Amino acid sequence: MGFKLGFKCSVSALIAVIIALATFSSFSHANPHIEDELVEIKDELGEVFSSSIPDDYYQRMNLKDCHARFHARPVNEYRMAMFEGVSLNGTEFPHLAVVGHRGPPGDVQWKCTGSLISKRFVLTAASCVSDGNVELLVVKMGDVNSAIKSDDKFAQEFGASNVTVHPSYNTRYQYNDLALVELDKDVVLSAGVCPACIWSSAHYPFNWYEVAGVDMTAAAASKSDSIKVKLSSVESSKCESDLLKSGSLPYGTRHDQFCAASANSCNQNLGGPIQIPLFTYQHVAPFLVGVKSFGESCDEVYQRIAPHVGWIETVVGESLTQTDCVNKYKQCFEPAQMDDETEAVDPYFSRVYLHWDDPKTDNLCGGTLVDYNIVLTSAHCTFNSRGESPTKVSIVNHQAGITEIERHPDFKQGSLYNDVALIRLDKYVRIAKWIAPVCLPYVEALEGHDTTPETFSCRVPKDGFNDKLQIYIPSKSRCSSNDTVYDEEYMARFPEGLGKRLSCFGTEYRLVPGLGEIDAGGPLLSRDETIIFGVNAYATDCGSFKPLITTDVAPLIPWIEKFVLRKQKK
Repeated sequence: MGFKLGFKCSVSALIAVIIALATFSSFSHANPHIEDELVEIKDELGEVFSSSIPDDYYQRMNLKDCHARFHARPVNEYRMAMFEGVSLNGTEFPHLAVVGHRGPPGDVQWKCTGSLISKRFVLTAASCVSDGNVELLVVKMGDVNSAIKSDDKFAQEFGASNVTVHPSYNTRYQYNDLALVELDKDVVLSAGVCPACIWSSAHYPFNWYEVAGVDMTAAAASKSDSIKVKLSSVESSKCESDLLKSGSLPYGTRHDQFCAASANSCNQNLGGPIQIPLFTYQHVAPFLVGVKSFGESCDEVYQRIAPHVGWIETVVGESLTQTDCVNKYKQCFEPAQMDDETEAVDPYFSRVYLHWDDPKTDNLCGGTLVDYNIVLTSAHCTFNSRGESPTKVSIVNHQAGITEIERHPDFKQGSLYNDVALIRLDKYVRIAKWIAPVCLPYVEALEGHDTTPETFSCRVPKDGFNDKLQIYIPSKSRCSSNDTVYDEEYMARFPEGLGKRLSCFGTEYRLVPGLGEIDAGGPLLSRDETIIFGVNAYATDCGSFKPLITTDVAPLIPWIEKFVLRKQKK
Protein backbone atom coordinates (compact mmCIF):
# COMPACT_ATOMS: atom_id res chain seq x y z
CA MET A 1 0.00 0.00 0.00
CA GLY A 2 1.09 3.59 -0.47
CA PHE A 3 0.26 7.14 0.43
CA LYS A 4 -2.96 9.04 0.18
CA LEU A 5 -3.01 11.45 -2.77
CA GLY A 6 -4.97 14.60 -2.22
CA PHE A 7 -5.38 18.31 -1.56
CA LYS A 8 -7.32 20.44 0.93
CA CYS A 9 -10.73 20.65 -0.71
CA SER A 10 -14.20 19.15 -0.46
CA VAL A 11 -15.06 15.93 -2.32
CA SER A 12 -17.63 17.71 -4.48
CA ALA A 13 -15.19 20.48 -5.36
CA LEU A 14 -12.46 17.96 -6.02
CA ILE A 15 -14.60 16.04 -8.48
CA ALA A 16 -15.21 19.29 -10.31
CA VAL A 17 -11.52 19.85 -10.92
CA ILE A 18 -10.36 16.31 -11.62
CA ILE A 19 -9.58 16.08 -15.30
CA ALA A 20 -9.01 13.28 -17.73
CA LEU A 21 -5.46 13.09 -19.02
CA ALA A 22 -5.43 13.80 -22.72
CA THR A 23 -4.09 10.84 -24.64
CA PHE A 24 -3.05 9.79 -28.11
CA SER A 25 -4.21 6.37 -29.24
CA SER A 26 -2.34 3.61 -31.01
CA PHE A 27 -5.70 2.29 -32.22
CA SER A 28 -5.31 0.21 -35.36
CA HIS A 29 -7.98 1.05 -37.93
CA ALA A 30 -9.65 -1.76 -39.79
CA ASN A 31 -9.59 0.13 -43.08
CA PRO A 32 -7.26 2.69 -44.63
CA HIS A 33 -6.89 6.08 -43.05
CA ILE A 34 -3.13 6.35 -42.84
CA GLU A 35 -0.54 5.15 -45.26
CA ASP A 36 0.60 2.01 -43.44
CA GLU A 37 -2.99 0.71 -43.42
CA LEU A 38 -3.05 0.82 -47.21
CA VAL A 39 0.02 -1.43 -47.13
CA GLU A 40 -1.99 -3.95 -45.09
CA ILE A 41 -4.56 -4.28 -47.91
CA LYS A 42 -2.06 -3.94 -50.74
CA ASP A 43 -3.23 -7.20 -52.34
CA GLU A 44 -6.83 -5.92 -52.41
CA LEU A 45 -5.85 -2.73 -54.21
CA GLY A 46 -4.69 -4.36 -57.42
CA GLU A 47 -3.29 -1.95 -59.99
CA VAL A 48 -3.67 1.61 -58.73
CA PHE A 49 -2.80 3.34 -62.01
CA SER A 50 -3.88 2.52 -65.56
CA SER A 51 -2.70 3.68 -69.01
CA SER A 52 -6.29 3.60 -70.29
CA ILE A 53 -8.00 6.97 -70.69
CA PRO A 54 -11.22 7.09 -68.62
CA ASP A 55 -14.58 7.29 -70.43
CA ASP A 56 -15.77 10.81 -71.37
CA TYR A 57 -12.47 12.19 -70.07
CA TYR A 58 -12.34 14.79 -72.87
CA GLN A 59 -16.04 15.72 -72.80
CA ARG A 60 -16.07 17.47 -69.42
CA MET A 61 -16.46 21.25 -69.28
CA ASN A 62 -15.73 21.58 -65.54
CA LEU A 63 -15.06 19.40 -62.50
CA LYS A 64 -18.38 19.90 -60.71
CA ASP A 65 -19.44 16.26 -61.18
CA CYS A 66 -16.59 15.14 -58.93
CA HIS A 67 -18.67 13.48 -56.19
CA ALA A 68 -20.88 11.63 -58.67
CA ARG A 69 -17.87 10.56 -60.70
CA PHE A 70 -15.49 9.48 -57.95
CA HIS A 71 -17.42 8.88 -54.72
CA ALA A 72 -20.09 6.27 -55.36
CA ARG A 73 -19.57 5.00 -51.82
CA PRO A 74 -20.64 7.75 -49.39
CA VAL A 75 -18.44 8.56 -46.41
CA ASN A 76 -20.92 9.51 -43.71
CA GLU A 77 -19.88 7.55 -40.65
CA TYR A 78 -17.51 8.78 -37.97
CA ARG A 79 -15.76 7.17 -35.04
CA MET A 80 -13.68 8.20 -32.09
CA ALA A 81 -10.35 9.52 -33.31
CA MET A 82 -6.85 9.29 -31.98
CA PHE A 83 -6.62 12.27 -29.71
CA GLU A 84 -8.02 13.66 -26.45
CA GLY A 85 -8.85 10.61 -24.39
CA VAL A 86 -9.25 9.22 -20.89
CA SER A 87 -6.43 7.71 -18.90
CA LEU A 88 -6.52 3.93 -18.73
CA ASN A 89 -4.66 3.14 -15.53
CA GLY A 90 -3.67 4.47 -12.13
CA THR A 91 -0.08 5.22 -13.06
CA GLU A 92 -0.55 8.64 -14.61
CA PHE A 93 2.23 10.18 -12.51
CA PRO A 94 4.93 7.46 -12.58
CA HIS A 95 7.59 10.15 -12.06
CA LEU A 96 6.05 11.30 -8.76
CA ALA A 97 8.45 10.71 -5.89
CA VAL A 98 7.88 11.13 -2.15
CA VAL A 99 10.88 12.49 -0.26
CA GLY A 100 11.31 12.00 3.50
CA HIS A 101 13.78 11.76 6.38
CA ARG A 102 14.47 8.72 8.51
CA GLY A 103 13.66 9.14 12.20
CA PRO A 104 13.49 6.48 14.91
CA PRO A 105 13.75 2.91 13.65
CA GLY A 106 10.86 2.15 11.32
CA ASP A 107 9.70 5.77 11.19
CA VAL A 108 9.98 8.10 8.20
CA GLN A 109 8.91 11.72 8.22
CA TRP A 110 7.57 12.34 4.71
CA LYS A 111 8.24 15.94 3.86
CA CYS A 112 8.06 16.76 0.15
CA THR A 113 7.50 15.39 -3.30
CA GLY A 114 9.65 15.51 -6.40
CA SER A 115 9.92 14.20 -9.95
CA LEU A 116 12.08 11.48 -11.42
CA ILE A 117 13.89 12.93 -14.46
CA SER A 118 16.36 10.10 -15.15
CA LYS A 119 17.04 6.62 -13.81
CA ARG A 120 19.11 8.09 -10.99
CA PHE A 121 17.94 11.67 -10.27
CA VAL A 122 14.87 13.27 -8.66
CA LEU A 123 14.18 16.98 -9.16
CA THR A 124 12.61 18.76 -6.18
CA ALA A 125 12.66 22.09 -4.34
CA ALA A 126 15.91 23.13 -2.65
CA SER A 127 13.89 24.17 0.40
CA CYS A 128 13.00 20.49 0.90
CA VAL A 129 16.49 19.03 1.05
CA SER A 130 18.91 21.82 1.92
CA ASP A 131 19.45 20.77 5.55
CA GLY A 132 22.48 18.63 4.65
CA ASN A 133 21.22 15.31 6.08
CA VAL A 134 21.76 13.35 2.90
CA GLU A 135 22.26 10.04 4.70
CA LEU A 136 18.78 10.33 6.24
CA LEU A 137 16.91 10.95 2.99
CA VAL A 138 14.43 8.35 1.75
CA VAL A 139 12.73 8.44 -1.66
CA LYS A 140 9.71 6.29 -2.44
CA MET A 141 8.25 5.76 -5.91
CA GLY A 142 5.71 3.63 -7.71
CA ASP A 143 3.12 2.96 -5.02
CA VAL A 144 2.08 6.44 -3.87
CA ASN A 145 -1.68 5.90 -3.88
CA SER A 146 -3.15 3.87 -1.03
CA ALA A 147 -6.64 3.82 -2.56
CA ILE A 148 -5.69 1.18 -5.11
CA LYS A 149 -3.71 -2.04 -4.95
CA SER A 150 -2.92 -2.31 -8.64
CA ASP A 151 0.17 -0.13 -8.25
CA ASP A 152 1.60 -1.98 -5.23
CA LYS A 153 3.78 -4.08 -7.52
CA PHE A 154 5.56 -0.92 -8.71
CA ALA A 155 6.80 0.14 -5.25
CA GLN A 156 10.50 1.05 -5.05
CA GLU A 157 12.38 2.74 -2.21
CA PHE A 158 15.81 4.39 -2.30
CA GLY A 159 18.35 6.15 -0.21
CA ALA A 160 20.25 9.21 -1.43
CA SER A 161 23.92 9.24 -2.36
CA ASN A 162 24.11 12.99 -2.95
CA VAL A 163 22.07 16.20 -3.04
CA THR A 164 22.97 19.09 -5.34
CA VAL A 165 21.28 22.39 -4.53
CA HIS A 166 21.09 25.11 -7.19
CA PRO A 167 24.26 27.20 -6.81
CA SER A 168 22.27 30.45 -6.58
CA TYR A 169 19.80 29.24 -3.98
CA ASN A 170 19.72 31.20 -0.71
CA THR A 171 17.79 29.73 2.22
CA ARG A 172 16.51 33.20 3.14
CA TYR A 173 14.59 33.56 -0.13
CA GLN A 174 12.56 31.43 -2.54
CA TYR A 175 14.61 32.13 -5.66
CA ASN A 176 16.36 29.35 -7.65
CA ASP A 177 14.48 26.86 -5.49
CA LEU A 178 15.72 23.70 -7.18
CA ALA A 179 17.69 20.67 -6.04
CA LEU A 180 18.65 17.30 -7.48
CA VAL A 181 18.60 14.18 -5.31
CA GLU A 182 20.88 11.45 -6.60
CA LEU A 183 19.48 8.05 -5.67
CA ASP A 184 21.71 5.32 -4.29
CA LYS A 185 20.87 3.10 -7.27
CA ASP A 186 19.06 3.25 -10.59
CA VAL A 187 15.30 2.84 -10.63
CA VAL A 188 13.78 -0.14 -12.43
CA LEU A 189 11.67 1.31 -15.21
CA SER A 190 8.04 0.21 -15.32
CA ALA A 191 4.58 1.62 -15.94
CA GLY A 192 4.60 2.81 -12.33
CA VAL A 193 8.13 4.24 -12.21
CA CYS A 194 9.21 6.27 -15.22
CA PRO A 195 11.02 9.60 -15.65
CA ALA A 196 9.21 12.72 -16.80
CA CYS A 197 10.57 14.94 -19.54
CA ILE A 198 11.24 18.68 -19.19
CA TRP A 199 9.50 21.47 -21.08
CA SER A 200 12.64 23.30 -22.14
CA SER A 201 11.22 26.13 -24.24
CA ALA A 202 11.07 29.65 -22.82
CA HIS A 203 7.63 29.97 -24.45
CA TYR A 204 4.78 28.13 -22.70
CA PRO A 205 1.71 28.35 -24.98
CA PHE A 206 -1.01 27.23 -22.55
CA ASN A 207 -2.72 28.82 -19.57
CA TRP A 208 -3.35 25.62 -17.59
CA TYR A 209 -1.34 22.88 -15.91
CA GLU A 210 -1.79 19.56 -14.14
CA VAL A 211 -0.60 18.75 -10.63
CA ALA A 212 -0.88 15.89 -8.14
CA GLY A 213 0.17 15.66 -4.53
CA VAL A 214 0.50 13.50 -1.44
CA ASP A 215 -1.26 13.89 1.91
CA MET A 216 1.73 13.51 4.21
CA THR A 217 -0.48 13.06 7.27
CA ALA A 218 -2.24 10.00 5.89
CA ALA A 219 0.58 7.60 5.17
CA ALA A 220 -1.35 4.75 6.73
CA ALA A 221 -4.74 5.64 5.26
CA SER A 222 -6.33 3.70 2.45
CA LYS A 223 -9.46 5.63 1.52
CA SER A 224 -8.34 8.11 -1.08
CA ASP A 225 -8.66 8.01 -4.84
CA SER A 226 -5.97 8.76 -7.40
CA ILE A 227 -6.54 12.30 -8.59
CA LYS A 228 -4.99 15.17 -10.39
CA VAL A 229 -6.01 18.79 -10.44
CA LYS A 230 -6.06 21.38 -13.18
CA LEU A 231 -4.49 24.73 -12.32
CA SER A 232 -4.71 27.98 -14.22
CA SER A 233 -2.03 30.59 -14.72
CA VAL A 234 -2.24 33.63 -12.44
CA GLU A 235 -0.77 37.02 -13.22
CA SER A 236 2.27 37.56 -11.01
CA SER A 237 0.95 40.92 -9.82
CA LYS A 238 -2.19 39.27 -8.50
CA CYS A 239 -0.37 36.88 -6.21
CA GLU A 240 2.64 38.99 -5.25
CA SER A 241 0.72 41.18 -2.80
CA ASP A 242 0.05 38.19 -0.56
CA LEU A 243 3.37 36.47 -1.14
CA LEU A 244 5.49 39.55 -0.40
CA LYS A 245 4.20 39.50 3.17
CA SER A 246 6.27 36.40 3.83
CA GLY A 247 9.53 38.15 2.95
CA SER A 248 10.53 35.24 0.73
CA LEU A 249 10.25 37.25 -2.47
CA PRO A 250 11.76 40.67 -1.70
CA TYR A 251 12.14 41.35 -5.44
CA GLY A 252 8.78 39.93 -6.46
CA THR A 253 8.45 37.00 -8.81
CA ARG A 254 11.22 36.78 -11.38
CA HIS A 255 11.26 35.61 -14.99
CA ASP A 256 11.96 32.03 -13.90
CA GLN A 257 8.97 31.86 -11.55
CA PHE A 258 5.24 31.79 -12.16
CA CYS A 259 2.01 31.64 -10.19
CA ALA A 260 -0.81 29.13 -10.66
CA ALA A 261 -3.93 28.38 -8.69
CA SER A 262 -7.21 26.52 -8.51
CA ALA A 263 -10.29 27.88 -6.82
CA ASN A 264 -10.93 24.50 -5.25
CA SER A 265 -7.55 23.16 -4.13
CA CYS A 266 -4.55 24.49 -2.26
CA ASN A 267 -1.30 23.37 -0.69
CA GLN A 268 0.29 21.09 -3.21
CA ASN A 269 3.40 19.52 -1.71
CA LEU A 270 6.65 21.45 -1.84
CA GLY A 271 8.86 20.18 -4.63
CA GLY A 272 5.92 18.66 -6.46
CA PRO A 273 5.59 18.73 -10.25
CA ILE A 274 3.43 21.03 -12.31
CA GLN A 275 3.23 19.65 -15.82
CA ILE A 276 1.55 19.33 -19.19
CA PRO A 277 0.78 16.01 -20.96
CA LEU A 278 2.15 15.82 -24.50
CA PHE A 279 1.63 13.13 -27.12
CA THR A 280 3.57 10.73 -29.27
CA TYR A 281 1.88 8.44 -31.79
CA GLN A 282 1.27 5.74 -29.18
CA HIS A 283 1.77 7.29 -25.74
CA VAL A 284 1.22 10.29 -23.53
CA ALA A 285 4.33 11.74 -21.92
CA PRO A 286 4.43 14.05 -18.86
CA PHE A 287 6.46 17.23 -19.37
CA LEU A 288 7.55 19.16 -16.27
CA VAL A 289 7.10 22.89 -16.46
CA GLY A 290 7.90 23.79 -12.87
CA VAL A 291 8.49 22.73 -9.27
CA LYS A 292 6.29 23.86 -6.38
CA SER A 293 8.26 26.36 -4.31
CA PHE A 294 5.75 27.85 -1.89
CA GLY A 295 2.41 29.61 -1.69
CA GLU A 296 -0.29 31.11 0.45
CA SER A 297 -4.03 31.75 0.03
CA CYS A 298 -4.20 29.21 -2.82
CA ASP A 299 -1.81 31.31 -4.95
CA GLU A 300 1.16 29.04 -5.39
CA VAL A 301 4.59 29.95 -6.72
CA TYR A 302 6.45 27.55 -9.00
CA GLN A 303 10.07 27.56 -10.00
CA ARG A 304 10.22 27.42 -13.79
CA ILE A 305 12.55 24.65 -14.96
CA ALA A 306 13.37 25.70 -18.54
CA PRO A 307 15.94 28.42 -17.66
CA HIS A 308 17.87 25.91 -15.55
CA VAL A 309 18.05 22.94 -17.94
CA GLY A 310 21.77 23.52 -18.60
CA TRP A 311 22.59 23.26 -14.89
CA ILE A 312 20.38 20.19 -14.50
CA GLU A 313 22.02 18.40 -17.45
CA THR A 314 25.47 19.14 -16.01
CA VAL A 315 24.55 17.50 -12.71
CA VAL A 316 22.64 14.58 -14.19
CA GLY A 317 25.30 13.95 -16.83
CA GLU A 318 22.98 13.25 -19.75
CA SER A 319 20.96 15.08 -22.37
CA LEU A 320 17.46 15.99 -21.29
CA THR A 321 16.22 17.42 -24.57
CA GLN A 322 12.58 16.74 -25.27
CA THR A 323 13.24 14.37 -28.14
CA ASP A 324 16.04 12.51 -26.34
CA CYS A 325 13.84 12.02 -23.30
CA VAL A 326 10.87 10.65 -25.22
CA ASN A 327 13.02 8.34 -27.30
CA LYS A 328 14.81 7.06 -24.20
CA TYR A 329 11.81 6.40 -21.96
CA LYS A 330 8.97 5.78 -24.43
CA GLN A 331 8.71 2.14 -23.35
CA CYS A 332 7.43 3.09 -19.92
CA PHE A 333 5.18 6.01 -20.87
CA GLU A 334 1.47 5.51 -20.46
CA PRO A 335 -0.43 4.00 -23.40
CA ALA A 336 -3.24 6.06 -24.84
CA GLN A 337 -6.91 5.59 -25.58
CA MET A 338 -9.14 7.45 -27.98
CA ASP A 339 -12.08 9.62 -27.04
CA ASP A 340 -13.90 12.88 -27.79
CA GLU A 341 -12.69 13.55 -31.32
CA THR A 342 -14.09 11.90 -34.43
CA GLU A 343 -12.75 10.94 -37.81
CA ALA A 344 -14.24 9.57 -41.01
CA VAL A 345 -14.75 5.81 -41.23
CA ASP A 346 -13.23 4.23 -44.34
CA PRO A 347 -12.45 7.46 -46.22
CA TYR A 348 -11.08 7.48 -49.74
CA PHE A 349 -7.31 7.82 -49.98
CA SER A 350 -6.14 10.61 -52.26
CA ARG A 351 -2.63 11.44 -51.11
CA VAL A 352 0.52 10.69 -53.12
CA TYR A 353 4.25 10.94 -52.49
CA LEU A 354 6.57 12.84 -54.81
CA HIS A 355 9.82 11.17 -55.92
CA TRP A 356 13.01 12.12 -57.73
CA ASP A 357 15.27 9.92 -59.84
CA ASP A 358 17.80 9.97 -57.02
CA PRO A 359 15.92 8.82 -53.88
CA LYS A 360 18.49 10.56 -51.70
CA THR A 361 17.18 13.92 -52.94
CA ASP A 362 13.50 13.22 -52.20
CA ASN A 363 11.88 16.11 -50.34
CA LEU A 364 9.41 13.94 -48.38
CA CYS A 365 6.64 15.97 -49.93
CA GLY A 366 3.08 14.92 -50.57
CA GLY A 367 0.31 15.95 -52.90
CA THR A 368 -3.39 15.29 -53.42
CA LEU A 369 -5.18 13.77 -56.39
CA VAL A 370 -7.79 16.24 -57.67
CA ASP A 371 -8.54 14.33 -60.89
CA TYR A 372 -7.62 11.06 -62.59
CA ASN A 373 -4.09 12.16 -63.36
CA ILE A 374 -3.71 15.55 -61.66
CA VAL A 375 -1.98 16.21 -58.33
CA LEU A 376 -2.20 19.46 -56.33
CA THR A 377 0.82 20.19 -54.13
CA SER A 378 3.05 22.99 -52.89
CA ALA A 379 5.22 24.73 -55.47
CA HIS A 380 8.28 24.48 -53.22
CA CYS A 381 7.78 20.69 -53.22
CA THR A 382 8.54 20.65 -56.95
CA PHE A 383 12.22 21.43 -56.35
CA ASN A 384 14.79 19.41 -54.46
CA SER A 385 18.02 20.79 -53.00
CA ARG A 386 19.59 20.65 -56.46
CA GLY A 387 16.74 22.57 -58.08
CA GLU A 388 15.55 19.43 -59.86
CA SER A 389 11.87 18.56 -60.32
CA PRO A 390 10.24 15.28 -59.20
CA THR A 391 9.81 12.63 -61.87
CA LYS A 392 7.13 10.35 -60.42
CA VAL A 393 4.51 9.92 -57.70
CA SER A 394 3.46 6.86 -55.74
CA ILE A 395 0.64 5.33 -53.73
CA VAL A 396 1.71 2.22 -51.77
CA ASN A 397 4.66 1.62 -54.12
CA HIS A 398 2.47 1.93 -57.21
CA GLN A 399 4.06 4.61 -59.35
CA ALA A 400 3.09 6.94 -62.16
CA GLY A 401 5.45 9.19 -64.07
CA ILE A 402 5.21 12.98 -64.22
CA THR A 403 4.75 14.58 -67.63
CA GLU A 404 4.10 18.22 -66.69
CA ILE A 405 4.45 20.58 -63.71
CA GLU A 406 2.81 24.00 -63.60
CA ARG A 407 3.57 26.28 -60.67
CA HIS A 408 1.19 29.09 -59.82
CA PRO A 409 2.06 32.07 -62.05
CA ASP A 410 2.48 34.35 -59.02
CA PHE A 411 4.74 31.95 -57.11
CA LYS A 412 8.27 33.09 -56.36
CA GLN A 413 10.81 30.54 -55.20
CA GLY A 414 11.57 31.02 -51.50
CA SER A 415 8.17 32.58 -50.79
CA LEU A 416 5.19 30.92 -49.12
CA TYR A 417 2.70 33.09 -51.00
CA ASN A 418 0.93 31.36 -53.94
CA ASP A 419 2.90 28.28 -52.99
CA VAL A 420 0.93 25.78 -55.07
CA ALA A 421 1.63 23.67 -58.13
CA LEU A 422 -0.20 21.21 -60.38
CA ILE A 423 1.32 17.96 -61.63
CA ARG A 424 0.13 15.93 -64.62
CA LEU A 425 0.78 12.18 -64.57
CA ASP A 426 1.37 9.75 -67.44
CA LYS A 427 -1.21 7.34 -66.02
CA TYR A 428 -4.73 7.60 -64.61
CA VAL A 429 -5.77 6.46 -61.15
CA ARG A 430 -8.23 3.59 -61.17
CA ILE A 431 -11.27 4.64 -59.15
CA ALA A 432 -11.69 1.93 -56.52
CA LYS A 433 -13.13 1.21 -53.10
CA TRP A 434 -10.29 2.87 -51.26
CA ILE A 435 -8.67 5.32 -53.67
CA ALA A 436 -10.25 8.33 -55.41
CA PRO A 437 -9.46 12.01 -56.09
CA VAL A 438 -10.86 14.72 -53.84
CA CYS A 439 -13.25 17.41 -55.04
CA LEU A 440 -12.65 21.13 -55.38
CA PRO A 441 -14.77 23.35 -53.07
CA TYR A 442 -17.42 24.34 -55.62
CA VAL A 443 -20.65 25.52 -54.04
CA GLU A 444 -22.36 22.53 -55.67
CA ALA A 445 -19.76 20.16 -54.24
CA LEU A 446 -20.39 21.42 -50.73
CA GLU A 447 -24.10 20.63 -50.74
CA GLY A 448 -24.84 17.82 -48.32
CA HIS A 449 -21.33 17.84 -46.93
CA ASP A 450 -19.83 19.21 -43.75
CA THR A 451 -18.28 22.44 -45.07
CA THR A 452 -15.99 22.98 -42.09
CA PRO A 453 -12.33 22.30 -42.96
CA GLU A 454 -11.64 19.49 -40.55
CA THR A 455 -8.58 17.36 -41.17
CA PHE A 456 -5.09 18.20 -42.32
CA SER A 457 -2.12 16.09 -43.20
CA CYS A 458 0.71 15.76 -40.70
CA ARG A 459 3.72 13.50 -40.32
CA VAL A 460 4.58 11.78 -37.03
CA PRO A 461 6.87 8.85 -36.29
CA LYS A 462 5.05 5.67 -35.36
CA ASP A 463 7.98 4.70 -33.16
CA GLY A 464 11.09 6.63 -32.22
CA PHE A 465 11.87 9.64 -34.36
CA ASN A 466 12.57 8.17 -37.76
CA ASP A 467 10.40 6.89 -40.63
CA LYS A 468 7.66 9.43 -40.05
CA LEU A 469 4.14 8.35 -40.89
CA GLN A 470 1.61 10.53 -42.70
CA ILE A 471 -1.67 10.85 -40.85
CA TYR A 472 -4.74 13.07 -40.92
CA ILE A 473 -5.68 14.88 -37.71
CA PRO A 474 -8.55 17.31 -37.06
CA SER A 475 -8.08 21.05 -36.95
CA LYS A 476 -9.67 22.54 -33.84
CA SER A 477 -10.74 25.97 -34.96
CA ARG A 478 -10.10 28.74 -37.46
CA CYS A 479 -7.85 31.52 -36.18
CA SER A 480 -7.22 34.99 -37.56
CA SER A 481 -4.25 36.88 -38.92
CA ASN A 482 -4.00 38.57 -35.51
CA ASP A 483 -2.73 35.26 -34.15
CA THR A 484 0.35 35.54 -36.37
CA VAL A 485 0.95 39.25 -36.91
CA TYR A 486 2.92 39.71 -33.67
CA ASP A 487 4.88 36.47 -33.96
CA GLU A 488 8.39 37.03 -35.32
CA GLU A 489 8.58 33.53 -36.79
CA TYR A 490 5.38 34.01 -38.80
CA MET A 491 6.11 37.60 -39.75
CA ALA A 492 9.41 36.49 -41.24
CA ARG A 493 7.61 33.97 -43.46
CA PHE A 494 4.50 36.02 -44.18
CA PRO A 495 5.74 39.64 -44.14
CA GLU A 496 2.63 40.85 -45.98
CA GLY A 497 0.24 39.10 -43.61
CA LEU A 498 -2.11 36.29 -44.58
CA GLY A 499 -4.18 38.28 -47.06
CA LYS A 500 -7.15 36.70 -48.85
CA ARG A 501 -5.54 33.47 -50.06
CA LEU A 502 -4.16 32.09 -46.81
CA SER A 503 -6.08 30.72 -43.83
CA CYS A 504 -5.10 30.07 -40.24
CA PHE A 505 -6.10 27.07 -38.11
CA GLY A 506 -5.42 25.91 -34.58
CA THR A 507 -4.94 22.27 -33.63
CA GLU A 508 -3.85 22.36 -29.98
CA TYR A 509 -2.98 18.65 -29.93
CA ARG A 510 0.20 19.09 -27.95
CA LEU A 511 2.52 16.75 -29.83
CA VAL A 512 5.95 16.45 -28.26
CA PRO A 513 8.04 19.33 -29.70
CA GLY A 514 10.25 18.09 -32.50
CA LEU A 515 8.14 14.97 -33.00
CA GLY A 516 5.68 15.93 -35.72
CA GLU A 517 6.06 18.04 -38.83
CA ILE A 518 3.66 19.47 -41.34
CA ASP A 519 3.09 17.25 -44.36
CA ALA A 520 4.58 19.53 -47.00
CA GLY A 521 2.24 19.74 -49.98
CA GLY A 522 -0.44 17.86 -48.07
CA PRO A 523 -4.11 18.86 -47.92
CA LEU A 524 -6.62 20.45 -45.59
CA LEU A 525 -9.75 18.36 -46.16
CA SER A 526 -13.42 18.28 -45.25
CA ARG A 527 -14.50 16.09 -42.38
CA ASP A 528 -15.35 13.23 -44.76
CA GLU A 529 -12.04 13.77 -46.57
CA THR A 530 -13.66 14.18 -50.00
CA ILE A 531 -13.24 17.96 -50.46
CA ILE A 532 -9.95 19.86 -50.42
CA PHE A 533 -10.06 23.32 -48.86
CA GLY A 534 -6.37 24.09 -48.63
CA VAL A 535 -2.77 23.08 -49.20
CA ASN A 536 -0.41 23.06 -46.23
CA ALA A 537 1.78 26.16 -46.26
CA TYR A 538 3.49 26.37 -42.87
CA ALA A 539 3.37 25.07 -39.30
CA THR A 540 5.74 23.80 -36.64
CA ASP A 541 5.02 20.63 -34.66
CA CYS A 542 1.90 19.96 -36.77
CA GLY A 543 0.37 23.18 -35.47
CA SER A 544 0.43 21.94 -31.88
CA PHE A 545 1.59 25.19 -30.30
CA LYS A 546 1.35 27.77 -33.07
CA PRO A 547 -1.11 28.12 -35.98
CA LEU A 548 -1.26 26.03 -39.13
CA ILE A 549 -1.28 28.17 -42.29
CA THR A 550 -2.84 26.83 -45.48
CA THR A 551 -3.22 28.16 -49.01
CA ASP A 552 -6.92 28.39 -49.92
CA VAL A 553 -8.04 26.27 -52.87
CA ALA A 554 -11.33 28.04 -53.71
CA PRO A 555 -9.67 31.09 -55.36
CA LEU A 556 -7.55 28.69 -57.41
CA ILE A 557 -10.44 26.80 -59.05
CA PRO A 558 -10.27 28.62 -62.44
CA TRP A 559 -6.52 28.01 -62.66
CA ILE A 560 -6.93 24.34 -61.66
CA GLU A 561 -9.80 23.80 -64.13
CA LYS A 562 -7.82 25.27 -66.99
CA PHE A 563 -4.90 22.93 -66.30
CA VAL A 564 -7.01 19.81 -65.74
CA LEU A 565 -9.25 20.28 -68.77
CA ARG A 566 -6.53 21.28 -71.18
CA LYS A 567 -6.94 18.99 -74.15
CA GLN A 568 -4.10 16.51 -74.54
CA LYS A 569 -3.38 14.40 -77.60
CA LYS A 570 -5.14 11.06 -77.35
